[in-house]
Amino acid sequence: MPFDADFTNADLRKTKARFGNFSRSNFTGANLAKADFMECPLTSADFTNANLTGSDFVHAKLRGVNFTGATLKSVIFDDALFDHTTVFPEGFVIPEEMKWGGKGKDPRRG
Repeated sequence: MPFDADFTNADLRKTKARFGNFSRSNFTGANLAKADFMECPLTSADFTNANLTGSDFVHAKLRGVNFTGATLKSVIFDDALFDHTTVFPEGFVIPEEMKWGGKGKDPRRG
């Protein structure tokens, strides 16, 4: 699937993207430390190997998002919606503050 916007390897530290629609955007390898994605639709966005340290995803829509290899240290995911197609980095523990909106059982419930 082609991306609608390409931010590959971009330096977007402290970006204020609040309420913006970044669905199908490519953020592979981008530096997004302390970025604000509050309430952003991010369906099918790719954050592979991105630095998201300290970023804000409160109320963001994360269906189909790829976080493979991303740095998610101190990320705020309160009420962010994820589903069965959202891919997290290996070993990442999905926070209880996130909302399950996928098919089947919530993966945090075993």
